[in-house]
Parts: sequence; structure tokens; C-alpha cells
Amino acid sequence: MSRFLYKYFSLPFEVRNIPESCEFVPISFHIDFTKYIEKIGQTGIVDERSIRLYRLDSNEKEFEQPFQFSPDIEPRYPTKHLKAER
Repeated sequence: MSRFLYKYFSLPFEVRNIPESCEFVPISFHIDFTKYIEKIGQTGIVDERSIRLYRLDSNEKEFEQPFQFSPDIEPRYPTKHLKAER
């Protein structure tokens, strides 16, 4: 498998009961990308710049949709202060 998983990996989800007249509808849900990467037998991290959102019309034609991705806050190691050299 190529190291560029984004060319091959998709995660479908469905949003229902939104009136067709709506232009912007905020939705929010959690995706554990690590779980899905492990599920396909790979390791690594997801490049946030590679994420795309598509809408399918009634003929299953894809239309890219604008979206905002907010990653989970990840714990950081405490900052270490370096001693100045003398």
C-alpha cells in the first residue's frame, strides 16, 4: 500500500433530515482516526490538510463541501527550561 493513504481511505457518514433550503448547517461528531488507520492495518497519523468532505447527490455524484476541522487537544510534555551556558 502507498504511504499516501488519503488517496485510498474514506470514511462515510450520513446526515439526515436537513431541509434542502439550508445553506450552512453546523454538525459535530468525533472521529478516532487512529482506530480507523489501525483497522486497515496501517500506522501513522492523519495529515489534517488532506481531509476532504464530499456530499453525494441523488445520482451519487460527489460535490466537495466546505468544512472546519478541529482536532482534539493532545496532551503535551511539560516545557523544560534550559540552563544558560556560562
